[in-house]
Amino acid sequence: MTYFKEQGNTMVITTKDIILGLKPILLVSHDFEDGMWEFLDSEELNENEACIVSLDEILKLDGSLSVLHDLPLGWIAYRNSINDSWKEECIDN
Repeated sequence: MTYFKEQGNTMVITTKDIILGLKPILLVSHDFEDGMWEFLDSEELNENEACIVSLDEILKLDGSLSVLHDLPLGWIAYRNSINDSWKEECIDN
């Protein structure tokens, strides 16, 4: 079960490596300007690796993401490894 206010078919940004299971999600961004969610393996998004998938698809890859359902606009959540807890930080005002 997810508590995200967005519908499960909401499109989010991630990378091909994450979808293929080659890299874990270590950084989540909730954009202040457009509300877009990004689920990344690092701080820098390589445009050649970017892809768009549904929120449901990304949540199936990593169940720990459900705790970030209320991450405010303009905030990021990050962790060093999949074994670490998520830390949240405001990056936009």
